[in-house]
Amino acid sequence: MPYGVNMDADEFYRRLQQNEELKKIVGSSLKTHCQSLKEDTKNASDFSSAQQV
Repeated sequence: MPYGVNMDADEFYRRLQQNEELKKIVGSSLKTHCQSLKEDTKNASDFSSAQQV
């Protein structure tokens, strides 16, 4: 059953809001994760430790 079918407007809107919140949370934690990954790679001076990261 497609998303939003047989759902009243309130329910649809509430789900939409939840999705947006989730996207924000996931997005920001991904950004943080990528940031620390970059740092780790930068700090790994030689190639083998960079590969381990």
